[in-house]
Formats: sequence, structure tokens, C-alpha cells
Amino acid sequence: MDIKKIELFLPEGNPAGCIFCDVANWDGKVSKITKSRLRNYRERPDLQYTGIYILIGEDQGTQIYIGEAENLYARLTQHLDEDFWSTCIAITKKENILNKAHAKFLENYFYSIAKEVGRCTIKNSCVPTKSSLSEADEVVLEDFAQKAISVIGALGYRMFMPVINNEECYAEYFSILPTKTHLKTEAKGTISDEGFVVLRGSGSADEFSKYSSASLRAKWENLHKDGVIKDGIFTKNYLFSSPSTAAAMVLGRNANGLTEWKTENKITLKKYLSTE
Repeated sequence: MDIKKIELFLPEGNPAGCIFCDVANWDGKVSKITKSRLRNYRERPDLQYTGIYILIGEDQGTQIYIGEAENLYARLTQHLDEDFWSTCIAITKKENILNKAHAKFLENYFYSIAKEVGRCTIKNSCVPTKSSLSEADEVVLEDFAQKAISVIGALGYRMFMPVINNEECYAEYFSILPTKTHLKTEAKGTISDEGFVVLRGSGSADEFSKYSSASLRAKWENLHKDGVIKDGIFTKNYLFSSPSTAAAMVLGRNANGLTEWKTENKITLKKYLSTE
């Protein structure tokens, strides 16, 4: 089942506050709860259920902690003195039909997906233990988790979603080709619903021009520090907010991504978008 319709309940009438999500023909429930309002929901029945929770903080890039509990509200109150998070996502099943083994399996599954996607810093000190379940139970729970990930993504949290989805893999690719003075700047990328993705294996200039933007230079340096670029090569698919930022990270200077990125037929991204 693809998730196409989500019912949102905003108990405070504030889209930045708590949101409770229901999906037709799905027995799961996803709730976004702000740390400042958690105490207001101590009597909410589904927060007394067994389930999964994700603590989210965004002061220093996205940081998350993934946990499970037999009573979500009780466990969440134990995290109130931890400074990094401001928002929590809680995932439960209606009628409280998740048990402890299910919750442990899902905790490991969400951790593994977040680790593989690599969009955020995971604050768990160790890998959650994976429950031993039947093959049938695992398939059902993985399907349940993927639907929850779709709902979480619709709320604006993409830490479990690859920067390129299956549909985008068939989109047009754009390249920046090397020149005589920049032999390592060959790169490939593609348009994403969220921006522009430079693909793993793309090259990056050996240095960043001192005459270019200081903020872009800082971003380029951080990509090297974080291991996104190593030895002049992108180590993973990496999402940028704009094609120009992506081009700058490849070329090591200010760049207009709409004209730098070109199809195999030498059509610029600008022209491609205008005639698509």
C-alpha cells in the first residue's frame, strides 16, 4: 500500500507544535510531539502504548536518538533532561498490538535504515539488539516501518529516506566534465525533489578558490572533514539545496549550476528545466 492520504490532527492548532497522524486502511499511528508540550499529553492513551520513538535535534545538523519502550510516555519523560532534542516522533500500532519483541525489531530496523541513508548523526551509543522473529513477522514489520517512514517524511523529516529514490534513478543525469586545468572535476548528478544530488564517485577540485564565497569554502571544507569528499572523490550520493552549491563543491569556486551541469547531449540544466 502506497501512502497517499494522511489525516493530521493539530490539537493546539499550531503546525509547529504537536501533530497526530492517521492513515486510512493502516493500523499504525505516527505522532510528532514537541519536548515543551510533552507533559500536556500524559493522559493520551496511545502514548501509554508499546512503540518506537525518535528524538530529534537540529542545532548542529540533524541528530537523532532511536529507542523503544513498553510505555512511550514514561520513557520519554526520562529523556527530558537531555539537551540535544526538541521534537519526538512516536510510532505505535492501534489497539496497542506491538509487543516488546516487535518493538526491539523495529528499533534495530530504523537504526539500520538511518545509518545506511546517512543523512543525520545517530546518538545511540550502540547498535540496538535485533529480536529473533519468524520470517513472516519480519516482512510484516518491515512493511509497517516503511509506511511509518513515508508518514515521517510527509512531516518534513527525511532521515530515513535515501537522497535518491527509485523513481529518480531513472531521471536525466547531468555532468560537469574535466578541463585541462582541472582534471579531477568530472562529476555526475541528478535532480531531486529536494534539490540536486551529486552522485558517489564524482570528483571535486583539490582546493577551493580564495576569491570565492567564504560560506561555500566553509561548506567545502566541512564535506572533507565529514568524509563526504575523500581524496577528491565523493564517497556517497550527497544532496545539495541547489545545483549551484553542488557545482561549487565540484569546481572549488563560485558557480552557476544551471549552466555548469549539462546532459550527455550538452543541454544545460537551465534549458532542460525550461523545456521539460
